[in-house]
Amino acid sequence: MTRGNPDLLWTPETLAARMEADPRLLVLDTRFPEQFAMGHLPGATACDVWAISFHDTRPGCAEAFLYTLQHYLEIRGVTLDRPVCWYSDFTDLKAARGFWILDYFGHDDVHVLDGGYNAWVAAGMPVTRDAVPPTAAVLTPRPR
Repeated sequence: MTRGNPDLLWTPETLAARMEADPRLLVLDTRFPEQFAMGHLPGATACDVWAISFHDTRPGCAEAFLYTLQHYLEIRGVTLDRPVCWYSDFTDLKAARGFWILDYFGHDDVHVLDGGYNAWVAAGMPVTRDAVPPTAAVLTPRPR
């Protein structure tokens, strides 16, 4: 079965409106920690999914990789019933990897900021250096 996601990419304006309307929305910044520290979207959580890689695809190693990703996302507050929007500097592979991971885990409300942080800033949206520690959650994947 082929699935589509016509609501995959959010403009800065769409994301800003959703951030205001839904306090459960989790915004995940995939940039390097140094970039996050220099400025990020208000309420965003640092989540560099590129930092976790396994090159051995044998079944046991693949299971360990998925478990590691699951735990990494759990400590950042990700659940399958909490909406998520990923971003990086621009629409790139890091944000796409975040989307792919959650899509594979069975998440149905996951998005990517179209144009990333650069588009957010260009649209005149607010940025901050304040960081709020995430509240850990339980992520129970439904792989697909």
